[in-house]
Amino acid sequence: MIAWLTWPKVLWLDTGHYGGIFVQRRLMREVAKFFTQEFSGTSFVPPPKVYAPTIRLGLKVDTANGFDLGVGLDLLKFDKRGDTFMTLFVTPRGPQLFLGQNLSQGFSIGAIGTTTNAGVALLWSAVL
Repeated sequence: MIAWLTWPKVLWLDTGHYGGIFVQRRLMREVAKFFTQEFSGTSFVPPPKVYAPTIRLGLKVDTANGFDLGVGLDLLKFDKRGDTFMTLFVTPRGPQLFLGQNLSQGFSIGAIGTTTNAGVALLWSAVL
């Protein structure tokens, strides 16, 4: 076995395409820490993961409020791929909480709730 050959170090960002921009400073510190430790002979141990927000633009229709266009910020992901998720969906009518399951190609079905009502919703969203 070659002594200098080690397994790659992985730093997982649990986000969409552009969510990493919100944790750029943290990522740069981790990169600097990696080079400092590796060049000084100590092994770098990355954090298990860095949370970065997943932002989505979407169009929603639900039984409580009808149609809405909005921006969502994912609060929870219930599986590794994020197929089941909870997002805070901000619309012109105010904030709404969506708990849904991805169907395919950006379509999700689930429950939507506000401070005054709740309903079943269909959400089409694009993750930024």
